[in-house]
Formats: sequence, C-alpha cells, structure tokens
Amino acid sequence: MKLENTVQALQKFGKTVVKDGRKILKKNDMGNDTKLYKDFDYIVQANATSVDLIFEFGEATKYWDFVNEGVKGWTS
Repeated sequence: MKLENTVQALQKFGKTVVKDGRKILKKNDMGNDTKLYKDFDYIVQANATSVDLIFEFGEATKYWDFVNEGVKGWTS
C-alpha cells in the first residue's frame, strides 16, 4: 500500500496545527519562553499499512492538560 501522499498531507497538517497552536499560546502570553510553546511538536509515523499523526508536548504534557481544559490559574 502506498501512503506517500497521506504522509505528506499529515506532515503539512501537523505543521499547520503546531504553527497555529503556537500563535494562540503567544496571543495568551504563553509564548516563546514557555516549555509548552517550545515542546509542542508533532510526529508522523508510517509503516506498510498505516500512518499515525501524534502531537507531543514533551515535559509540558501535564501542563497542557490544564490548558486544554481551560484552566488559567489557581486560587488559594
């Protein structure tokens, strides 16, 4: 099975998602110097029968879970 076009399409999509996501982070004062901004990336993995697009957040994975849920801070 030839999946070259699918791989290329997912690489383009992943790049766009990361670019747009970083714009949103920057707009919300979570830009260049944050671990979330720096570690946000994607990987396209392909084998003979499938292609996977995986988004990664590195060491900021737990923090991303909070941001994704809409948490903006904490109160004591």
